[in-house]
Amino acid sequence: MYHFDGDRVSAVVAGIPLFEFGQGEFLTVTPREQPFTEIAGHHGASARARKPAQLYDGKAMILKGSPVNAAISTKVKIDLQSGLGVGVFMIKDLEGSTLLSAQISYFGLLEHKFGTEPIVNEWPFVLDMPPSGIFEGANRFLVAA
Repeated sequence: MYHFDGDRVSAVVAGIPLFEFGQGEFLTVTPREQPFTEIAGHHGASARARKPAQLYDGKAMILKGSPVNAAISTKVKIDLQSGLGVGVFMIKDLEGSTLLSAQISYFGLLEHKFGTEPIVNEWPFVLDMPPSGIFEGANRFLVAA
């Protein structure tokens, strides 16, 4: 887990710059499944195979009153109508180091919540990237063997 203040990073999901994050955890990115499948044989031998793509599920916690919500809602509407809601994903720190990036990302539908306490919109998004295309931390490119 990265620990950053929301004001100390820049984030873009599906081509939309994000700001006005909620307090605490403001972005999550979780692998949907592990990049390898394993098969064990009867005599203890095993084999593994790499999956060609890796999907990640994410959430962006945006304050309810932020204008970012309207931009995301519009992007989702365009995506539902035409499939053109796909864009880049990138998180950078203020020194310009890339913390995580992907060429393909898109938003999902918002779960609507109502209550008496202040709440944030938790926008779901998906990252689609091959394991060899992951940038993670300090502008280092991880290359698959």
